[in-house]
Amino acid sequence: MTIKKNLIAAFLVAIATIVFFALVLPTYDAIKNARTALQVREDKYKERNSLIEKVSALNNESQNKTSDIAILTDLIPTTVQQDRIVSSLSSIANQSGVALAELSVSEPQNQGNNLYNTGIITTRLLGRYTQLVEFLNLLEQNLRLYDVSELSISETTGAIGQAGLLNFQLKIAINVLNSK
Repeated sequence: MTIKKNLIAAFLVAIATIVFFALVLPTYDAIKNARTALQVREDKYKERNSLIEKVSALNNESQNKTSDIAILTDLIPTTVQQDRIVSSLSSIANQSGVALAELSVSEPQNQGNNLYNTGIITTRLLGRYTQLVEFLNLLEQNLRLYDVSELSISETTGAIGQAGLLNFQLKIAINVLNSK
């Protein structure tokens, strides 16, 4: 009888071990894998939230810097904007007291791999030397970048009302962002 009891006990232990390995251990492994997958998803969720916060911060920063960006587009615009050039140069001429006799704007030439293309403004002004200095000072204070590359001065001839006035020929370089 004790042998039967021992066999029955051993048989029950064997069945319990088989049931444990067949049923409980796979469930335990599935739970372990689910916890690992949950941890990976939580990490990805945290990373996603941090990326969303960074994008939001960048959007806020770009909104705060729109005035700076607008100033930069005034400094070096993406197009020539001849109307703005003519308007600003005639306004500067009026403020300084020189007469704007001629003004021509050439289309910017492609400079290859440069970030910007350069065009030339050719202008002729009539006035006194002090007025020219004031014109150049106002030109320097303008938001758009103008680079005076050539200046020639000569006396005016002929007209009676132009006595004492000088004839100024200016070549001014302007830059436009390259679209490449």
